[in-house]
Order: sequence, then C-alpha cells, then structure tokens
Amino acid sequence: MPPDPADGWGLFFDIDGTLIDIAPTPDGVTVPPRLKDDLAQLYARMGGALALVTGRALPDADRLFAPLTLPIAGLHGADIRFADGRLCEIARDPALDRLRHDLRELLAPYPDLILEDKGAGIGVHFRSNPGMKEQIVTRLEQFVAAQDGRFAVQHGLMVAEVRPAAASKAHAVERFLAEPAFLGRKPIAFGDDLTDESMFAAVRRHGGMAIRVGRHGRPTAAEFAMPDAASVRDWIGTVAARHG
Repeated sequence: MPPDPADGWGLFFDIDGTLIDIAPTPDGVTVPPRLKDDLAQLYARMGGALALVTGRALPDADRLFAPLTLPIAGLHGADIRFADGRLCEIARDPALDRLRHDLRELLAPYPDLILEDKGAGIGVHFRSNPGMKEQIVTRLEQFVAAQDGRFAVQHGLMVAEVRPAAASKAHAVERFLAEPAFLGRKPIAFGDDLTDESMFAAVRRHGGMAIRVGRHGRPTAAEFAMPDAASVRDWIGTVAARHG
C-alpha cells in the first residue's frame, strides 16, 4: 500500500485503467463523481503536489474531470499544463496529415476499429478487432521510419499510436518535479499500461515509488501493485478523508 502522501511525497496518476475503469472505447469511460471531490481535496491538502499524466489530449482529460482542473501532462507528455496555468506544447507536425489520411483508408473497411486523433499524435484502438494489430503497427512503424526521428510508436493495452519522439511520461514527471509544489518531495507514480513504464523509471531515479495497477504478467519497473482502479480510488478517498 502506498505511504501517506502528506509525509513529503508528490503524486502522479495515469487516468485510464488507473483512476477510472477501462471501457471498450475512449469515450465510453465513466468518472465517478466522488473521485473528482476526493482528488480536489487531496490536491488542496498536498499544496498542489499532484498531477495527472495521460495519453489523452488535454481537452479530453479536462472534459472527464470538469469542473475540476488539475496540473496535467497530456499526449504522453507532449502537452503540459502547470498549476499556474502555463502551457507547454510540442508543435503540431504537418507530416501527421499524411498519416491521418492513410489510416482512414486502412480502417475504412473496419468500423470496429477506432482512430483517435490527438493533434500532436494519432492512435488506433483495436480492442474489438485484435487481429488487426500487426497490420496497424506495421503501418505506424513505416511512417515513423520515414520521419527522421521526429516520431515514435507508443504501444499500449489494445492500442498503438504515433507520438512526438521528444514526448514521454518520464519527461513530464521531470518537468513537474522542478515546479514549486513538488520541490523537495519524493514522487509516487500510479499507472497500468506500457505507456507508464517510463514514468515508473523516472520516479525511481528520484528515490520515489512506482505502483502498477491491475494484474499483468509482463515485466515492469514498478516495485508495488494495486489490483485495480477501484482500489486506487478507495486509497485516494481514504487519504483525502484522513487529512480533511
């Protein structure tokens, strides 16, 4: 179980599969109302040493948690909004226009596949048609190989996407740890997916703690585990109430 975050820790949470339960589609998730209240209370009690780190675009994540607004890194760290409202964004590369066109053509015969356009990146969800994974990943890798190192393929649970090569959840954690609210604190990171492994490695480099959510058989940089997103929400609620 994670320590009491009041004892000099800072918190980083992935969203899907960590704070909220996975749904068949990105738009199908549900955010329990109590979670918003508990996060708001915990954020205040920790003096702002709490941030969300997600593969979702910032407007999408804000929509989920409205009216609550938290420091957040979106698109795997490509876009970061700090506590004071400052926004750091990686420029949108026009090369993605061609990939969008190619992927729409590829996916047209498969309405069960979901193309998620994130602006600075593009993802394809194949949960409902896992047999298409190899073909999708091959197309993304071909695009990335032709772009002189500007992009990378990011693998996740039933999703593959292209993101800016300079973006990572580790980069986002490093940026947040330099912010006033996090100075002098050790980081705790919660995540459930392959996309969270760089974040886990980053917090451990800073003497922090990495916690993987869910029951997965693959190797991980996390030292500890929690069974599911519901257990994370329960922990947040318990700690928020303790310091309320």
